[in-house]
Amino acid sequence: MEAESGLPFAEFLERELFAPLGMTRSTADPAEAQRIAASGHGFAFGVPFTRGETVPAGAAPDGYLVSTADDLAAFLRMLLREGLADDGTRILSAESVRAMLTPRTTAENGDTAAPRTDGYGLGWGTGAGSGTDASGTRANSTAAGSTAANNTAANGIGTGSGSGTAPIAAHVGRTDGFFAHAELRPSEGRAVVMLQAANGPLYDQTAPVQQIAAYFDGLDPDGSAGEPAAVTALVFAAFGAFAVGCVWLVGRLRRRSDRRRDSRRDNHLDSSSPAASASVTARREIRRTAFDIGGAIFIVLLWQLAAGLMLVGRPTLAADPLTVSIELSLIAWGVGAILLARGIACAAAAQSSRRRTPASRSRRIAFWPTPWRASSSFSE
Repeated sequence: MEAESGLPFAEFLERELFAPLGMTRSTADPAEAQRIAASGHGFAFGVPFTRGETVPAGAAPDGYLVSTADDLAAFLRMLLREGLADDGTRILSAESVRAMLTPRTTAENGDTAAPRTDGYGLGWGTGAGSGTDASGTRANSTAAGSTAANNTAANGIGTGSGSGTAPIAAHVGRTDGFFAHAELRPSEGRAVVMLQAANGPLYDQTAPVQQIAAYFDGLDPDGSAGEPAAVTALVFAAFGAFAVGCVWLVGRLRRRSDRRRDSRRDNHLDSSSPAASASVTARREIRRTAFDIGGAIFIVLLWQLAAGLMLVGRPTLAADPLTVSIELSLIAWGVGAILLARGIACAAAAQSSRRRTPASRSRRIAFWPTPWRASSSFSE
């Protein structure tokens, strides 16, 4: 775009798109975007917290264009009118708009642009709306459909049939601390956009748009609320239970190993010997240390790989687990820290046992300089 126009990307959009559409609060300039969107929000166990946002230079086309819901509504109205602004100014040709919204490929492995889409046009996910409620029957809500049509007409979007089977174009975008979701219904002349100054990948932030889409279809919005909060809570509980179960499993393996080793000791050693008893205790603590530290590494690495799978579709250690979920990261790291602390305590106990072993003291004395090293009395 810059090569063809001879203008910087931000300046080109301002001249050719923002100004003609009256999008006075939108920018693609990285410095201005950083100033406006310096921080968004994340979620930790359902509680929002401030999260700093970094706008990479040159990343405006990839999710760092700053705008408002009103400005984006003007952009969506232009698309619904096949390239015409509110004042009739031609922004795009009708052919260009149709090319953007026409399905060109299908989404693979569930990698869709937005809910209820299954393909891609040019920059938009494409799909077909559903006009059935949870029971599989068409909802009867003529009044609601009429109200929606009147509202959209008042906003200059036009009126639609509300058939519930109209094709849609939609897209979801996320940065560290922001979330955006837009849905177009070209054949109905309807559109909706939702912006949130927060991003939590495990929370269903698409629910508001899905509820509005259900309203357009004449369905019960409450039946299209997306994933219930209880499901997200269940995910946290299940992962927490799994992590705690790993701690229990490590403890069970430790006890089983202790019993087997103690049985062998009883068969081969004189348990009444202080040296043998202290040595066995030290070895037991060393085994426990290995189990605990190994368990800590296992849990942390397992969550790292799972985060990679959720983020990029394959297990990888390169993904940032905090980007996927702060909550699950805290659970995994917390359990790992508990096991690590217990392993360090066992290592300290093993070292203490070795120091109390008479044979160990004898070996230490044997390395002392003469004349004391020859004295056997020091070994007791």
